[in-house]
Amino acid sequence: MAAVLAKGNATISIDSRETEAILVFTPDPDASGWDPAAINKLASEKQLGACADAKGLETFLAKAARAKTTDPMEMIFARGIPPEDPVGEKITWETLAVPGDMAPFQEDTLRTAEAPKIVRIKVEKIKHETTVKKLGALAFIPGKEETAVTWEKKQIREEVNVNPKVLDVKYADKGKKIGTVVPPVPGKPGKSIFGRQIPPAAAGDDGLLFGKGITREKNDILAGISGYVRIG
Repeated sequence: MAAVLAKGNATISIDSRETEAILVFTPDPDASGWDPAAINKLASEKQLGACADAKGLETFLAKAARAKTTDPMEMIFARGIPPEDPVGEKITWETLAVPGDMAPFQEDTLRTAEAPKIVRIKVEKIKHETTVKKLGALAFIPGKEETAVTWEKKQIREEVNVNPKVLDVKYADKGKKIGTVVPPVPGKPGKSIFGRQIPPAAAGDDGLLFGKGITREKNDILAGISGYVRIG
C-alpha cells in the first residue's frame, strides 16, 4: 500500500501538563508533502515516539489530502494519563425539615443572628537547637560539642473569614445527628506522554470548619444545641 501523502504544514503541540500531544495540519497545495513517516519524524524531534494509532494517522492524512479548504485540522497524536487531584472532606446532610411551629420564626431569627465565627487550629513546629558537650571516651581525650535539635508543637487559633451567605437551613434538637462526613480521597499520580510521573495537586488544608453549636464525633456531625442549622 502506497504511503498517504498530504501537502500542507504540520505542527505538534503539547499541553502544559504534558498529558496530550495534538497534531495540527493545515492543508496547502503549495507546501511540503507529508506521510506518516514524516509526521513520526516530526514527533521524534519533540522526544515523542511514533503515533500509537498508525491507521488513524493514515486516515487523518488522507482526509487532509482531500480537504477543499485550508482550515487547520487536528488529531490527538499521543495521550498520557492525567493525575487525579485529591478531593477534600464533604458532608452528606440529614433530611431535617424546619418544624411547622418554628417556620414562622425562621426569617427573623436568621436575620438577627450573629455572623458565624469560625476558628481554625493550626499546629506549628518550632525548632530548638542547643549545644551540648560530650565527654571523650577516655579521660585524656578532649570532649566535643554537638548540636541537639528538639521540636516544639505550638497550637495557633486562627479566625477564618467566611462567606455569611446561607445556602440551606435545617432544624435539629440537641444531640441530633445532622450529617455524615465523607472522608477525603487522596490524589493519584498520572503519566505524561513522555512516560514521566505527574504528581497530583497538593491536598488543601482547609478541611471542614464548624461554628458554635456544632460538634463532630468521628464522622458524625451533631447538633450541640437545639435550633436552626445554617449551612454555607
